[in-house]
Amino acid sequence: MSLLGSINSSLSGLGVAQRSIEVLSSNVANASNPSYVRENAVVTARLGGGVEIASIERFVDRFLAAKLGDARSELAAAASAADTRQRIEDIVAGGDEAARLDTMLAGFRADVARAAASPSDPVLRRAITVSADRLARRLNQMSGLLSELRGALDARYAELAADLATRLGELGTSNQTIVTTAYDTRALRTLEDRRDAIIAQISELLPINRFDRGSRDIALYAGQGRPLFDLTAARIEVRHGPEGASLLVDGTAIDGEIDGGELGALRQLRDDDIPGILSGLDEIAAELAAAVNGAHAASVSPARRSSWTSAYPFDSFQQVDLSRTIIMLRDETGRVVAQIGFAAGTTAHDTASLRSALEAELDPDGDPYLDVAREAGRISISVNQASRARGLSIEIASGGTGPGLKQALHLDDVFVGANSADTLAFEVRVAADVGAPASATLRVAGNAKRLEGMVGREIAVPGPVAGELDLRRVVAWDATTQTATLDRAWGAAAPEAGTVFRAFLPSASTIAMRTDLAADPSRLATGIVDPAADLVGALAGGAGDGRGLEAMAAALEATRAIIADPDGRRANLASMVRDRLAEAAGANADAQARRAESSAVQDALAQQFASLSGVNVDEEMAQLILLQNAYAASARVLSTVGDLFQRLLQI
Repeated sequence: MSLLGSINSSLSGLGVAQRSIEVLSSNVANASNPSYVRENAVVTARLGGGVEIASIERFVDRFLAAKLGDARSELAAAASAADTRQRIEDIVAGGDEAARLDTMLAGFRADVARAAASPSDPVLRRAITVSADRLARRLNQMSGLLSELRGALDARYAELAADLATRLGELGTSNQTIVTTAYDTRALRTLEDRRDAIIAQISELLPINRFDRGSRDIALYAGQGRPLFDLTAARIEVRHGPEGASLLVDGTAIDGEIDGGELGALRQLRDDDIPGILSGLDEIAAELAAAVNGAHAASVSPARRSSWTSAYPFDSFQQVDLSRTIIMLRDETGRVVAQIGFAAGTTAHDTASLRSALEAELDPDGDPYLDVAREAGRISISVNQASRARGLSIEIASGGTGPGLKQALHLDDVFVGANSADTLAFEVRVAADVGAPASATLRVAGNAKRLEGMVGREIAVPGPVAGELDLRRVVAWDATTQTATLDRAWGAAAPEAGTVFRAFLPSASTIAMRTDLAADPSRLATGIVDPAADLVGALAGGAGDGRGLEAMAAALEATRAIIADPDGRRANLASMVRDRLAEAAGANADAQARRAESSAVQDALAQQFASLSGVNVDEEMAQLILLQNAYAASARVLSTVGDLFQRLLQI
């Protein structure tokens, strides 16, 4: 090699070593930066001798990076689910043993059983109302806390949806800068690090697929090929509706397409899991009310009352066969002085037909024994003024199969549901009378999970007269079309689309102890009479008769067809409560295990990615020493060649 060639090679070596040292120094300086990708100077031979840096590359394995992005999405989803599932179990299980729903249910039944053995004991009757009130309030609390949690998840969902829009905007700016950067390669690599960091943040929100388009341009897709970024960022909007926030991409809701990341986990918890738990609690509340109310309505009380009032304001109600009902008028000692029965085929389904049937029964003076009226929308049945003046009280007994007067009008409920306009309110989409014989059907809009248990529920729809409600029972429910079939036709009073109906069967959020019973436990129905017997002259529902309470205790333990199950599934309350507690605990355990597993997978992939793309300071320092030696060698060659030139000039 000539002396000039040696100089050329040494100079190129010095330049390569110097540039490579700069790259290594940058690697070492950014070793603690998690978004930094290790760089390497690619050295090639130069025509005419010497070496040069062909390029400076970032060590990125795109396949491994995609797997790491998927792992980030999975861990974000698992962490969100685990945190929420822990809160759900805390809510469902209660703070201590005494607050557990199964403990309260067992305590309530024990109080009923104790009072059945001594029904005249006012302390034991009071214990029943206290236990019932605590049980109802616990269900209210659980439903309220779960609803609050769902609201918090919805707010977080909306926040993350807005954050997605911000991240995509940042990605668009970064990507545009990268595509248009032509000469500043160092700035370009920094921008690519920043762009990858933004994509990593987006992958925690939802699963994404990255496509490298060439010329340093990229595109991102989510869900079923939904473009999030393709030349420009998609338009991200958050729409707030009655069921919560919805994520729109270019005007289309994609909530159902998000099956991972924190957004996917929040959607699953908000729209499916928590509503499912609430539906389970609603089912428990409905069964509790049905068991207790049914036993109570079939019993009689020694307490005196001159009138009965429906628990809810309505005019039309489920048709009742009055032949299974007797009405007794008792004197001040409790002895029956008159008994009103009804002929077979006598029915009532609204205030008018009930008044016609009841006011047809006349006292010895030729006046109706009973008055039927409306008070603040509620139906009331009371003795006439003359009978009231004689100190007579009214007692109603129902027997046989099917609902009696007490059940149809909710006259003697222990547990009632709230009837405020915003309680379990759903919107009618379509109402029609179909079939032969005609039955009323309606399609409703509401949370699908909360609507699953519609069978058996009584719903109230505004009637044809302002201020009136029609009470009907759902006899079939199609979850696919969200269509309810009712027990009778609408006729001319079919509600218009947009009408809001309310479910009156108690739910976990609305169940409450009836206030008049709570204030006066003597009104608890403790005894039993035979509606087919002639009771005139007898003491009906005496204070020492505990058979009604025995029936209530048995109903709390009985295995019965679930009201809200069209398939006739049978269970008892205790098993239903235990199942809900076990499901909450099991789901939480699964969520915690999934988080641990997802964390381990991401850690393994992150370590693998770091081994390729991360900075190992020891390796970089060793390489730096080699480059320093190479630099020194090139400098030594130049020095030697310089000495040779000096000698040649001296000859």
